[in-house]
Amino acid sequence: SIVNFQGTGSVITVGHGLGSVPDFIILKSRDINSSQWGTYHSSLGATKSTYLNSSNLAATNSVFFNNTEPTNSVFTIGTWSDMNTSSKDTIAYCFSNVEGYSKFGSYTGNGSSDETFVYTGFRPAWLMIKSYDQTRNWTIFDNKRTPFNLMDGHLHANASVAEQTGEDEIDFLSNGFKFRSGDADSNYSNFNYIYLAFADQPFKYSNA
Repeated sequence: SIVNFQGTGSVITVGHGLGSVPDFIILKSRDINSSQWGTYHSSLGATKSTYLNSSNLAATNSVFFNNTEPTNSVFTIGTWSDMNTSSKDTIAYCFSNVEGYSKFGSYTGNGSSDETFVYTGFRPAWLMIKSYDQTRNWTIFDNKRTPFNLMDGHLHANASVAEQTGEDEIDFLSNGFKFRSGDADSNYSNFNYIYLAFADQPFKYSNA
């Protein structure tokens, strides 16, 4: 769902309209030029936020979401000046896990070229990864720019650079994704990562 809300400067709750608990939310002020692209991810919880425009590790602060987990009807915004300044509008893009269609989760890298497999329940069409405990890029893979395994074409959401190739290498499989390198942006040993994945063809509608 997509929600616009106006800040008050005090803790507020915002209806999201999903009908299920959000697993990922992207927030951006429409009125404050210097504001960050804030995010909520269910694997990190309501005490932390990562910034889509930054490589920084996840920050911990009660001003983000008032340490309050979203429900199936609302999410909470604390006294976060980027997202909750009085009379300033913010846009929120809200997503939830849908079996066979979308998946938001986390994993720990092992640095191996052939071992880290992450189950999603579908073959991904689009995947974005971020280490939340290290200063690393948001890395995006998709099946249009690199349609065949071994996939190595990737973009960085937080960086003004062209498409990169090499180092970050991955396979999209029928039920998830598997790393073929130990790059620090996606699979370094003992680095922890969050991810967002959307299906190529949801299993409910897939061909035999």
